[in-house]
Amino acid sequence: MARICARPVVILAASALLALLGASCGGGGEPTPAPPLPNFGIPTPWPTLVPTVPPPTPVPVKGDMTKARVGHTATVLIDGRVMVTGGLDETFSTTRRRSISSTEIYDSASGIWSAAGRMVEWRAAYTNTLLGDGRVLVAGGWGVGYESSAEVSSRSSGTWSLTGEMATKRLRHTAVLLEGGRVLVAVGRNEFRLAVPGTEIFDPALNTWSETGDMAEARFTHRATLLQDGRVLVTGGWAAMRASLSSAEIFDPDTDTWSPAGGAQ
Repeated sequence: MARICARPVVILAASALLALLGASCGGGGEPTPAPPLPNFGIPTPWPTLVPTVPPPTPVPVKGDMTKARVGHTATVLIDGRVMVTGGLDETFSTTRRRSISSTEIYDSASGIWSAAGRMVEWRAAYTNTLLGDGRVLVAGGWGVGYESSAEVSSRSSGTWSLTGEMATKRLRHTAVLLEGGRVLVAVGRNEFRLAVPGTEIFDPALNTWSETGDMAEARFTHRATLLQDGRVLVTGGWAAMRASLSSAEIFDPDTDTWSPAGGAQ
């Protein structure tokens, strides 16, 4: 019977050369060893080839928020970033109002928006206040209905937690950070769509609310301004019968009382 001699096939990847080298057959029944293969200048052992992957191309930043919203608020945080919270979403119309609880952060250095922790309650037409310790306080507004609840964000984790309730449900009110760290929330409109005269104080050290007397005139969609001497000036707004007001009042944080400031032009 004829003997079949092995013919090794070697693929030289470096030169893409296919070589067939035969081994001669001797008469003793065993194949004669083939001569050593030339290396053609290829180093031995062959070096390990590591592919080079180019860095990924950055995704262009459009500068858009992650969520369409209206009736929201925006707060400049102590590190310079901007927190946008709540509002009404893109389904808002005159017959359907859908408030949202999502929040997001804008980094002005990079131009990037990123989603942040959700508030506990949906809300729009509320107030937001940057507290002295870096937390953000949101109060009142419209959620499932008119809201008296308030909540604060954690500076470290970005999570939200309820922090008591105001005595009155209200929206379109104002909130002012007083010297000393307390927050004055003034008047607004209640669930009966009436202007309310009541005002309240939030103490961030105790996380508590307390009533602090009524203004002489109930109003909403007004303006509140912190004066250089620490007092708060409240001007204009709508009255209970939706008549615009020219009156102005002053809040004194030393006595927690209101007094007339004369007519605003």
